Amino acid sequence: MKFELSVPATLSNFGPGFDTLGMALNRYLKIKFEADESIKSNELIIEEGEYSHNVPAAEINMIYKAAEKYCKRNFMLKMKNDIPLKRGLGSSSAANAVTFVLKELLTHEELLKNDSHSLIETIRPRIYNDAIKSEGHPDNITPCLFGGFVTARIANGEGSFLNLPFPESLKLHVLIPDIEVETKLAREILPKSYSLKDVTSNLQNLSFMMAEFCLNSKIPEKLPIFMNLKNLLADRVHQDYRLELCRPCGEVIKMLNNSEKIYGTFLSGSGTTICAVAPEDAESEIKKALHLFEAQNIGVKYYIHNIEYSGLKIKIL
Repeated sequence: MKFELSVPATLSNFGPGFDTLGMALNRYLKIKFEADESIKSNELIIEEGEYSHNVPAAEINMIYKAAEKYCKRNFMLKMKNDIPLKRGLGSSSAANAVTFVLKELLTHEELLKNDSHSLIETIRPRIYNDAIKSEGHPDNITPCLFGGFVTARIANGEGSFLNLPFPESLKLHVLIPDIEVETKLAREILPKSYSLKDVTSNLQNLSFMMAEFCLNSKIPEKLPIFMNLKNLLADRVHQDYRLELCRPCGEVIKMLNNSEKIYGTFLSGSGTTICAVAPEDAESEIKKALHLFEAQNIGVKYYIHNIEYSGLKIKIL
């Protein structure tokens, strides 16, 4: 038995879309798994990747522990990680997704007789609701498994989602500062209740933004209309509270939103990653904001990403 799995990083919340909007990025967690009688003992091998140094050791690695629990033979697990931990890019969702897929393949080995496409289409709906339950919200795990830009919901323990259009000419300018935030702390800092004014503001921004994407994303001449994203991406449910945990991020978001070349900027997930929606030629404007981190001796990495439309990938070897 030998196969490879790959799942993407994810942006979540997407401005006013708290716990409902998510987007997969072309940045990945990958594993290679092999189980065979010739393998003498279980082994975890960390392959070189941009954030592979963050991969937990075998004794606390959820993917490795799942393999130990469900694999009937000795195995070798190779892992390559390009998703930073505790930065709001869905690292926990990626690990969860791989864990659930691995469990499904190891407990139902007959599935590996299918071709890769059929296998993926079979597994995703089988693990989806369990993965949502493990996460507690659907905005990361949904694009991680299914790819694209999605709106997702939970009703009576069942998850559902719709794919959303996004302008092809717009890029996702992603800034990842060297500041970690625990998801648990980021959840705890949120208020227990909200004012009607704040909730109404988010609902108005969310509904208008979704209508704009759906109506205008495929019409090139309509692109200038997206200049009002700065207002529509404004959030009163989570972002301002979580920026208290990473104040330099707030300064960067403010500076980027003051640029005419940037269509809009938001804090991804619980932070600290910042995403600016802009044309590709806005790179120079983004780089001007990096000095706000550097002035405070905070390292930061900057990437231009595209949407990943495949989500989970499985290759049988």
